[in-house]
Amino acid sequence: MYDAVLSNTPDFVYVFDLNHRFTFANEVLLRMWGKTSDEAIGKTCLELGYEPWHAAMHDREIEQVVATRQPVKGEVLFTGTFGRRIYEYIFVPVLGERGDVEAVAGTTRDVTDRRQAEEQVRHSERLHRAIAELSTDYAFDGTIGLDGTVRIERVTEGFAKFYGLTLDEMNAQGGWGSVIHADDHPVVGRTIERLLAGQIDRGEVRGLRRDGSVKWQAYLTVPVRDGASGRTVSLYGAATDVTAQRQLTEQLRGQAESLAAILAATVDNIYLLDKEGRYRYVSLGGARVLGLEPGQMTGRRWQELGLSADIMERFDAQRKWAIETGEPQRHEVAFTDRAGGKHHFEYTIAPVRGEDGGFEAVVVVSRDDTERKRAEEALREASTTLRSFYDTAPVMMGGWRSAARTCCT
Repeated sequence: MYDAVLSNTPDFVYVFDLNHRFTFANEVLLRMWGKTSDEAIGKTCLELGYEPWHAAMHDREIEQVVATRQPVKGEVLFTGTFGRRIYEYIFVPVLGERGDVEAVAGTTRDVTDRRQAEEQVRHSERLHRAIAELSTDYAFDGTIGLDGTVRIERVTEGFAKFYGLTLDEMNAQGGWGSVIHADDHPVVGRTIERLLAGQIDRGEVRGLRRDGSVKWQAYLTVPVRDGASGRTVSLYGAATDVTAQRQLTEQLRGQAESLAAILAATVDNIYLLDKEGRYRYVSLGGARVLGLEPGQMTGRRWQELGLSADIMERFDAQRKWAIETGEPQRHEVAFTDRAGGKHHFEYTIAPVRGEDGGFEAVVVVSRDDTERKRAEEALREASTTLRSFYDTAPVMMGGWRSAARTCCT
């Protein structure tokens, strides 16, 4: 089935070995090359007819992926059996069991039609495209110089509402940079770099209003390139007020940090499992009692973690019952850790409702009560011994009295 998917996707899918040779190429890529698998596999880009600069570029990108273990994206013109087309590609590392890069995999997509469509409509849809891609409070366009200097020439009415001043007033006080928070100037600088490179860019920055207040805005900018030189000469874009969203995000982040601190400080072991039995959250203590770390458990089922089937199969049934019935449960279990230590736990399974009102997960809170169990067992043994003593005491006392009378006589 996997082979059928790769053979019928319109995207090129391939794998390089560490010597930059193709070890796999799907059917559509072979057709674009005009070669059979036997003719292509084991060859480098240069050996397959790529222009030297093109082959050298991919060689550098493969080495970069191997060295950094990070993806590399790009766009390039290539002439194959499908004609001269524009291709967008990404190379990603294939990691072995020890984390070493064993190969580099890639996918490539033909974006020629999309690029041509963008070129055809770039002038007539400047503001409309920005508004369509981002629900905006205001839109703008302007020029961009060779040195990256941006001058905003037109804005919509929402600009004055957002900043509390007009475009002329902004330009009079120093231009675009005067209404952007100083700490966010590097963000704008990176956007200008991408525009000069012909790339669309998104970001979030703080705007400085006339009254001194600060508001967050999310923006989209699109470069316009000169047809003859290919240089970015202007830009258009749109922005929307996201102050409320940012405040809510900060509030939620603070709550999440507080909750994380509370969970880290609790002596209880806490787990969150979804309907499929995957661990979605595991407290540090909850993982370490199993000889694991939280990151090793998150996203996995117990079967993938080498946990005892004798215990976990029974727990799985309890988890499913809680989701089906919506009723919490309390249970006990004896557990031997990986070091051979014996423990006794009490745990509660409570169902969690989803957005649709049904139960979609369970929270499990367990506590190691081994010492309490041992104390109870010791008390039980002491009580048994004491009871035995009291039961035999009258007989023993009678024997002592008889022996005393005989001795005295």
